[in-house]
Amino acid sequence: MRADIENLVTSVEKSLELLRQRMDWDTVSHRLEEFDARVENPNLWDNPEEAQKLMRERQTLLDAMEGHNQIRDDLSYNIEMIALGEEEQDSEIVSEAEKAISLLAKTAASKELEALLNGEADANDTFFGVHRLVRISPFDSSAKRHTSFCSIWVYPVVDDNIDIEVNPADIRIDTFRSSGAGGQHVNTTDSAVRITHHPTGIVVTSSEKSQHQNRDIAMKALKSRLYQLELDRRSAAVVEAHENKGDAGWGNQIRSYVLQPYQMVKDLRTGHETSDTKGVLDGDLGDFMAATLAMNVSGKSRAEAKDTD
Repeated sequence: MRADIENLVTSVEKSLELLRQRMDWDTVSHRLEEFDARVENPNLWDNPEEAQKLMRERQTLLDAMEGHNQIRDDLSYNIEMIALGEEEQDSEIVSEAEKAISLLAKTAASKELEALLNGEADANDTFFGVHRLVRISPFDSSAKRHTSFCSIWVYPVVDDNIDIEVNPADIRIDTFRSSGAGGQHVNTTDSAVRITHHPTGIVVTSSEKSQHQNRDIAMKALKSRLYQLELDRRSAAVVEAHENKGDAGWGNQIRSYVLQPYQMVKDLRTGHETSDTKGVLDGDLGDFMAATLAMNVSGKSRAEAKDTD
């Protein structure tokens, strides 16, 4: 087997190992059995929202497992075909198997990137810092090089389905007398409910006829207030990050696009670069994303990347 193909095989095997780690491979079969048991529950769709969430989680795990197994089996098959072709001195079989492994390496790298994107908001939109573009301006009759800076901000989409948990130790529930509209049939039963949330100081009340109903209404009101508090906190964090992202100018760019006098796109944080400027401008950012995700593992800082420019 040629050295370059051996390198590709090693790369695929490393990707498979990462996929197993991300899936916690030893527990996959057990988790699928648990999912299947819950799916077979006839009462599952009594709560459609919870059922859909369960089905999505099951399908995600199933897709990850099947994707891993397909890559593993295809790699094993093509390695065997190369060995067979070399034994029989059939260059066509060897060539076809090598091409298949080359394609498989790209597929494995793509799956590895998906596995790295496992953060809470990785399925949502993200944001870009400052970029630098060097080109011949189409608006300059002298055809001189111009450097432009572009600061792009895309706010992440926050999942509104936030599960608010209230620690019973954090609240105080008081009951007190509530009255009706007045007159000879004034209602003075101890049915009204007040809930105080100690960590935040939030106080909510409900004074319907049923004390049980009031507890439920007050708790929902408290969770709603806490939910809004969490949204406000997240919004404040986004604003702070936006204000601290730096000016659109020299020294703040994270990526440079040079179209003249040569072709180059370079990420100044990771040091990753390519001469395929057209591909990058058309949206081919996979290698840049992979390099960024691996940056913490490699330990290369932004300053170190800039020193190599």
